[in-house]
Order: sequence, then C-alpha cells, then structure tokens
Amino acid sequence: MLPPLKSLVAFEACARNQSISKAAQELHVTQAAVSQHIKTLEQFLGFALFNREHRRLTLSTAGQKYYPTVHQSLFAIRNQTQAMTHNNQAQQLTIKVNTSFAYFWLVPMLEDFYRKHPYINVRLHTDDWPQLEDNHSEADIEIVNGQGNENQYGELICKEYWVAVCSPSFYEAHCDQILSGAFDQLPGIYVRGYAEGWPEWLATHAFSCPSPNRQYEVGSTMMGLELAAKGAGVMLCRSLNAVPLLTNGEVIALSDKVMSAADCHYLSYNRHQAPPKVTLFTLWFKQQLLKKRPEDLFFKALEASQHHQINSRVSTS
Repeated sequence: MLPPLKSLVAFEACARNQSISKAAQELHVTQAAVSQHIKTLEQFLGFALFNREHRRLTLSTAGQKYYPTVHQSLFAIRNQTQAMTHNNQAQQLTIKVNTSFAYFWLVPMLEDFYRKHPYINVRLHTDDWPQLEDNHSEADIEIVNGQGNENQYGELICKEYWVAVCSPSFYEAHCDQILSGAFDQLPGIYVRGYAEGWPEWLATHAFSCPSPNRQYEVGSTMMGLELAAKGAGVMLCRSLNAVPLLTNGEVIALSDKVMSAADCHYLSYNRHQAPPKVTLFTLWFKQQLLKKRPEDLFFKALEASQHHQINSRVSTS
C-alpha cells in the first residue's frame, strides 16, 4: 500500500525547507494542514520523520533515509509531467548570476540540466553584482551575491565564510611573514564591491597588523583567484567560490582561520507565481547542491591546506 500522496508532498517540502511554515507557504496551505499531513504519514509508516527541538525541525535518522527516495520520485513526476503537458516546445529560461558563481558552479552543472530538460533553453545574464541593477523583471531567476531579499523569496544557497588564500608556491616563498602575521608586508589582491574585508578578518582573529598592500584590485572573485593561483599575492575571498581552486590545489588557505560572511549567495525568484520552467530549474539546482554539499567540501579542502602548511614549514626549517 502506498502512503497518501499529499502527505508525501508535505514531507518533501518540510524536509527540503527545514520549516513547516515555509513548506505551508510553498504549498499554499496552512501550517496546521502541513502538520496534519506529516502526522498522517508518520502514523502510516510507524516511525517519526522529524526531530522537533527548540523550535527547530530536523530530519530523524529514519527521515534522512526516507527523504532522498521521496524527493527524487516527486522530482521525476514533476519532470515528466512538464515534458508531456508542454509537448516539449522550446522555452527560454533567463538566469541572472554573478560571473564567478556562473564560472565555478553553475556552468559545470548545466549539461546535466539540459539532459533532463532539453526543451528549456537557458540564457545566462552574467554580472558581478546583478542585484544592483534595476531590470530584475528581465530574469526568471536570479542568483544573488549579497543579502537575501525576502520580497524576492530569496533562498540561501549555503553558509559562507571568508578565507585568506594564496598559491602553494607563494606560501612557501613567504612562509615567515605569513606565520608571524605580517600581512602588511605581502602584496594583496582586492575585489571591489564587498562591505567586509581584511580589517574585519584581522580583527576577528586578533591580528594587530594592517591589511596587505593593495597591489591588485579586480572586479570579480574569478579574476582575483586567477591572480592568486599564479602567485601574485594573498587574497581574502568567500568560501563558495574558493572551493574549486582549494579542492584542486591551485590555491591553499593561509591558515585555518575563517570568518562567517554576512553576505552570501541566494537563489531568488517569485516562488508563488513561478512558471513550471522555474520550478523545474530550482528543484534541479537544489538537488545538485544537496549532492555536492559545498560547505562540507570547503572544510575538507581547508583541512588539506593545513597539511600543506605543515609540510611547507618542515621544508623551510
């Protein structure tokens, strides 16, 4: 016997949003209705799907095992329904996204989206700070680099951190200055537009020295990381865009010291009036992030950087 479909839909929305209120908003029903659907499903299964502690909603061990199957099954049903009801007619989906996120994350994943939805043509509009422009209406979806706008139904992509990076060769050549915290003696790579930077990072970790010299100033994190990978200097950047280069070893972290970022990346769209093409993309995009787990990747890469730092100290001593 299959569980009630409405209960499965409510469970999937709650698990994905980690919130009953957000699930209710997405499904256009009351919170009480969502809670009742979850209760019905738990009674049907005979085990609890969520832990409810201190107003937090987290998946139980059983819920964690059950969620991927429910999520993927509902995703497949939505996908096939979309394909059949729109007769595979080409549709254009316009996405506004900053250049660095597009290069490091979105573009490498898009081939998978095309395979699943070949009738949706993706048009990328890249800007370093897309949320500062006035023509939001041109885009179906915006990946915002900044602070989420509740009026635009912004969904946090992942928590981010500020991390100081450089190339492995630069670290070895300037190991003494880095270990002593003499960052003002190093050439710095700066990205325009951020409210936070070296002064906040240094103060957070009780360094008394000034910021690195402003040797280079660029318009995007992508350009800054390219300079850092070539050994041009030290750079403070956010973890999400640093992950690919930290993972492949083109850059390493100067230390294990990080600072939580006030600004992050958000997925922004009109959830209540989203056409099917937007729903399909956002569901696919969030599923990809669940697989990749960028925050976990960052801390794994940070640990690998620590091993490189230790080896560099040994080789220079």
